[in-house]
Amino acid sequence: ARGNDAFATGELRHAIAAYSRAVALAPSDAKAFSNRAAAILALGNNPSGALADAQRAVRIEPTWAKARARMGEAYTQLGQHEEAARAWGVAARLDGGYKDAAASAAKRSEKESLRKKKPNPPAQTKQAPAANPVTRSTPPKPPIGARRVHTTNQPPSVSSVSSSSSPQLCTPCVPVPSALPSDTTCSALAACERLTAAVAAAADAARAVELA
Repeated sequence: ARGNDAFATGELRHAIAAYSRAVALAPSDAKAFSNRAAAILALGNNPSGALADAQRAVRIEPTWAKARARMGEAYTQLGQHEEAARAWGVAARLDGGYKDAAASAAKRSEKESLRKKKPNPPAQTKQAPAANPVTRSTPPKPPIGARRVHTTNQPPSVSSVSSSSSPQLCTPCVPVPSALPSDTTCSALAACERLTAAVAAAADAARAVELA
């Protein structure tokens, strides 16, 4: 009686304590186990303990519909909807007042079965981002007409210095290659021609003396 009063006023822990004393005094009392299961389910913190009490009550009185209904409630809190539907179905067969609860439990069980049969979508693998291509920087081209600067520290060759700094000397009366003659070359050629003419004139004069 104390357990029922505490349950009615919402003092669930006191009700559980009172029903536990009743179970200790009368371990074959199915009602005491069923009532304690109801108080535990109302508290909502130990559905496994409520299921154990409901199963004990069913073993004591297999045809008691309320004990089967408490089993169905415990299975529902545990998320075992197929077992809950079976327990509620037995309770509905024993007592027609549980038909609506049994129908709701059957719908939950059917949804759970469909969810389990539905294949899981394949996991999408994330593709690694494409690596940025390595771009090689090319040095800018120098503008047209710009003076080119030597990057090496090698001194200029002796041949290039001597050829650029020393003037060309030509031998008189020696033919100059196909390159255009310079002013010095032209003067030398003219002197050679005058000397040749003078020598020829002297030779002619000598022959004339001999003949006279």
